[in-house]
Amino acid sequence: MISTTLRRALVFQRTLTVTPARRIFSIPRLQSAAARSPSGTLSNMSIFGNSRHSLTHFHTSPQRQAIWLANPYLYRIAAFVTGRLMKRWWNRLPVQTRKKYISRFTKSGDWIFIGTLGLFGATAAFYAYHLEEAPFSHRRRLMLVDQKEMRAIGDFLFNADMEMFQERVLPDSDPNYIRVRAVAVKLLEANWCQEVADVSWKIVIVDDPAINAYVMPSGQIVVFTGMLELMKTDDMLAAILGHEMAHAIMGHMGENASREQFINFFSLIIVTLVWFVLPDVTAFFTQWIEKKLFDILMKLPYSRKLEGEADVVGLRLAARACYDVRESSILWETLAIAEGDEQPVEWLSTHPAHETRAGYLEMIIPDFVEYRRACNCDELTERDMQAFKKTVCRWVLEKRREQREQRGIAD
Repeated sequence: MISTTLRRALVFQRTLTVTPARRIFSIPRLQSAAARSPSGTLSNMSIFGNSRHSLTHFHTSPQRQAIWLANPYLYRIAAFVTGRLMKRWWNRLPVQTRKKYISRFTKSGDWIFIGTLGLFGATAAFYAYHLEEAPFSHRRRLMLVDQKEMRAIGDFLFNADMEMFQERVLPDSDPNYIRVRAVAVKLLEANWCQEVADVSWKIVIVDDPAINAYVMPSGQIVVFTGMLELMKTDDMLAAILGHEMAHAIMGHMGENASREQFINFFSLIIVTLVWFVLPDVTAFFTQWIEKKLFDILMKLPYSRKLEGEADVVGLRLAARACYDVRESSILWETLAIAEGDEQPVEWLSTHPAHETRAGYLEMIIPDFVEYRRACNCDELTERDMQAFKKTVCRWVLEKRREQREQRGIAD
């Protein structure tokens, strides 16, 4: 369970749009926090709200989709209704009228071809017009959603979560909150730039044994105590916080919503034709197969690619803040052991398997050790990382065994 196979790491590497770590981070020089803060320090800025009004989110949570028109079910319901109405209208036409329509359609082949080309041309122009450059990775991506709109949605989702967690939110004086805030401030101070400044960062610690953490596009970071218990060092915590911060900085939620909205336009046409042409039972199964193929071949791989990008960008944030990036791969192996058989099958998941992530990070860690040195950080001390990994993994196994015994489950 804890082995990091090079083969799986190479497979995951090919899913990333930008693989060389040195190229990913050829960004303009970051401005210091003091230059942007009237008081001179980031920690004095109002980037963190009171923990009772803040939250966080991490890798183990499923990705949230915006509750809006990008919801694929709304498109499919509209396509279903439209297709059924078209079929009912067609079936009520006299036979001679149908033949007349079919004859006109076949004789208008040239115009249909020109119209189809025009539609695809307009679609391509629309797509190209809405391409933008992602921060840090500099890859081109489709972005139909304004980041301000996504942050408003993030605030809405955050408030909904607060309704659920408010009785378990730890106060600012709690050691867990103080620890997470200290690491987060250090990460942000070291990586201060416009993209970081545009996010209103907040922290919430939820007293829950779940191994979970997540971030909203509006910057609220929610960490569960179950996750913190596994983070034996601040270096491991910095890796997970950096990953979640990367999602917010990169605008991954808006990117995912934009891509789905664009694809759903074509899906609307296909599903409408399916319900218009095919019998109801055949149309139902055809639509089901189309949805599953779309998820497996397009939606889930793209989500895993964004997760991989967040891993790399998060590692960059941690390296610039002078954390020991060598512990990042150990983090994911630790989570793999903690979750055990509860991990979903990778190709059916929005997230790469923990072992896959650990294997890929293991390959690029040397690049980030050099990047860390270039940031004038203190030299890393010589450590037996394998021994450290065994110690952490042994502790996690013991912890898991205790939890199983408490629940009366034999290993």
